[in-house]
Amino acid sequence: MRNSRLKCDMDKKVKNILEANILAYLEGTLNEKELSPQENWKLKYQFSDMRVGAFCWVNYQYSTKLLLLGDEYGALAGFFCEKCANVYIVVTSEVAADILKKRYPKLKNLHIIVGLDNSQIKIHKYDYIIANGILESIGGSDDVYKKGYLQKLFASLCESGKLFFTVDNKFGTKYLSGIIDKYSDIPFAGFNEGYVGKRGKLFTKAEIVQLLEQAQIKHYKFYYPLPDYDMSEIIYTDDFLPQKNVLERLTPYYSDKTTMIVDETNLYNDIIDNGIFPILANSFLVECTHDEVFLDKMRYATFSLDRGRKRALATVINPDKVYKRAIYNIGKDYIWSLGKNLQYLKDRNIPVIEYDFINDALVMPYINWPTLSLYLQNIAYDKDKFMKIIDTLWKYVQVSSKHVSDVDNCMLEYGGNYDWGPILAKGYLELVQLNCFYQNGRFLFFDQEYVMDNCPAKFILYRIIALLYFKTTISKYISLDELKEKYGLTDLWTIFQIEERKFLASIRYVGANKEFLQYTHSDIRQIKRNVSILGLNDADSINYAASEKLAELKKVQLRMLAHFQKICQKYSLRYYVIYGTLLGAVRGNGFIPWDDDIDVAMPRKDYERLRALYDNTRNQYFLQTMFNERETFFNGYMRLRDSLTTGIELDDIGQKCHNGLWMDIFPLDVCPEEETAIQKKIAKISYYQSLLAIKVYKRKPLKLATMSNWEYKKYRFLARFYSYAKLVQLLDGALQDSNPASSEKIAIFTHYKTAKIFYKSDFSKWEIVPFENLSVPIPHGYRRCLVQSFGKNYMQLPPLIERIPHHRGIFLPQIPFTEYNARFCDLFTSAEGKILAVFGTGNMFDKYCREYGKRYLPQFLLDNNRAKWGKTCRGIEIKSPAILQERKNIHIIICSVYYKEIAKQLEQLGIYDYKIYANNREYML
Repeated sequence: MRNSRLKCDMDKKVKNILEANILAYLEGTLNEKELSPQENWKLKYQFSDMRVGAFCWVNYQYSTKLLLLGDEYGALAGFFCEKCANVYIVVTSEVAADILKKRYPKLKNLHIIVGLDNSQIKIHKYDYIIANGILESIGGSDDVYKKGYLQKLFASLCESGKLFFTVDNKFGTKYLSGIIDKYSDIPFAGFNEGYVGKRGKLFTKAEIVQLLEQAQIKHYKFYYPLPDYDMSEIIYTDDFLPQKNVLERLTPYYSDKTTMIVDETNLYNDIIDNGIFPILANSFLVECTHDEVFLDKMRYATFSLDRGRKRALATVINPDKVYKRAIYNIGKDYIWSLGKNLQYLKDRNIPVIEYDFINDALVMPYINWPTLSLYLQNIAYDKDKFMKIIDTLWKYVQVSSKHVSDVDNCMLEYGGNYDWGPILAKGYLELVQLNCFYQNGRFLFFDQEYVMDNCPAKFILYRIIALLYFKTTISKYISLDELKEKYGLTDLWTIFQIEERKFLASIRYVGANKEFLQYTHSDIRQIKRNVSILGLNDADSINYAASEKLAELKKVQLRMLAHFQKICQKYSLRYYVIYGTLLGAVRGNGFIPWDDDIDVAMPRKDYERLRALYDNTRNQYFLQTMFNERETFFNGYMRLRDSLTTGIELDDIGQKCHNGLWMDIFPLDVCPEEETAIQKKIAKISYYQSLLAIKVYKRKPLKLATMSNWEYKKYRFLARFYSYAKLVQLLDGALQDSNPASSEKIAIFTHYKTAKIFYKSDFSKWEIVPFENLSVPIPHGYRRCLVQSFGKNYMQLPPLIERIPHHRGIFLPQIPFTEYNARFCDLFTSAEGKILAVFGTGNMFDKYCREYGKRYLPQFLLDNNRAKWGKTCRGIEIKSPAILQERKNIHIIICSVYYKEIAKQLEQLGIYDYKIYANNREYML
């Protein structure tokens, strides 16, 4: 399918897979399910409405000409065509021009210029010039070229025109957090001159000022878009800098989190306190004009671009006025509804801001008061004062609308046995501290956009209190449970959380923005791991990697290797250590310090003899193959397992197979000489490997993670036509296909979709070298083998961040795997004649119901959240775990990511008859 996308325009050269995806998307031939998450993100990024944030606040005059640069695939072009009479867009290729034509076939005012030749952009004097990220990349890292380009752009402005350009700040908070430099692909590269990227460069504020002075541009103004200029939600200026509540309105995002060492959100309060935000802002938006009088008066702006175009609004604060405008023309009618809401509240004696309508904008006076949210954070230490404010807010909520009957409650589906409080005919959901100014006891509400009919007043109170504990430190002074109890929210809290998620999903257009939303959280586990590595030298890194648990794993594997050697000596079988084990033997006479397994390779003849001769009935060690074990699959090679230990990879959690710690044994097979024959063999092997993996695992195994969803469905269908035994026979035959036998190459073909190719002559002899307390054979041509596996610099240590064990799962050297299998496998074997109960009522229980609900529906549910007791989930009553002290003969299935804590809780109650539903493998670690 991907190749067909690359051929979607035979007359033009498609530069990359992104262009192919965009063209196929516009032509309606793209199946999005086939895209990887990263490809999907890159595609949806090009079509996201959020891309216009940095420029949507300007009050453009329609009768103007605008030049647009740095918008290769048209994310901004459609917006500007709504705002200006003529838009001239410069793109670098014919394919990009073709994309624009397909994307905007009806726009008569869009003029496309192909190529970055400056002579082409001097056709007109422009009222606006937008250079979006273009100065970063134009001319690579050559500042002289950038200066000249900026001068030519500025010279193309009409007398009253405005030039806006955006650049990323190399001192930006996200880069300080460890995000990679986008022009060098190296974290912190902006701070090291030796790493300046050839594709472009980032700037500091001082460097931009210097560039402007060199270009003889005298009148300019800096703006600070957050989280950056690509996906702006807020813009600050030097006249209006962020306060400590900035995170209440901000959603940072990270397309690659692997190198982060700090959660960016933890830096903002200190940056604000120290007055250095303009230096450390992630991005700069710079406005340039011929005369200072033409510089915009905007001091601060916010945007709601994630809510669909009809409700996309920009709030722009000038020195004396605040303007709220529809970002897109389709939203102009929506602006009028905001005024109606304010008038309704005013008629109910709620203090609201004065407003007027001017040129389709809702215009309000600028109020130089702090928001109530910031005030509450500052007085949280004074409990009495704090509680008086909350009481006043609660009173305003209760009188904000007339009350209706309890039977009209829009949340009555949850039942009537709750103290819902008054039910408001119109619930103004933004009567909260974020949308209220406060000074000297005076409240002034603004921006009342969202209304819920027949809404419990307590739901709005819930929103007030939930916001207090969202990214703030108020919990240090006042307990959340205390506020829940005081205002009668304890029993309703979970219900309101559900309703809040539903409300946010409805206004934030989650479906269209889900690709963006999945990148809006930092990975705390990754950050902690990165931090633990920093500052370690080579010796330290060895100590770091060789944890006590890893040391125990290595002892088990050495014993296993010693047993394997005895078997090979007994039957005169040849083998060689390979991969990381070979590298460890050559580089340090033992394990690579952070390695967590042993790899050996055997010529196919010896490999088959071992499989035929090994007696699994008389050993602590079990030789696991695809012939004798159907509940696991690792591509067709063998594993020697220790029966007295536990080693469960993610795919095998819940699989009833031998799950002891292991060492891998790979077959060396004859490899064809010609590349086409090699690829044909790999394709055939991978085909059978895919079908076998699908045959073994109910859910999509992680080893098939690169397989698109549509391919997975296709293979699932095809697997139905084969028995497991037949597929094993076919795979084994494909692996052992030895034509031509005269080839000088041998290979390990049991890796998925690839092969490790070596030279037969390198394995014709062996050498014996020390490996920990043993001696092991290595190929005579080990140097070439290591180059084939690790590259010519194999003796160099990898970067510290890569010095980690590469297997993920449950590894316990002291506990037999049978104990874990007893918990994770055969969930219902001991349930006959007993009462079935499930512990957990969250998402994992929903998945349990989809998988087992028809056959094994529990008689009741258990949960540690007292707010759920006595209620129902899927029509099943939720009970307190305390009843287990009285009940007997109960079979419990734990359905929770907190399975370890729940298991401990059950055992403290003397209950050992329980099983664990392992739906989400990642959560089971």
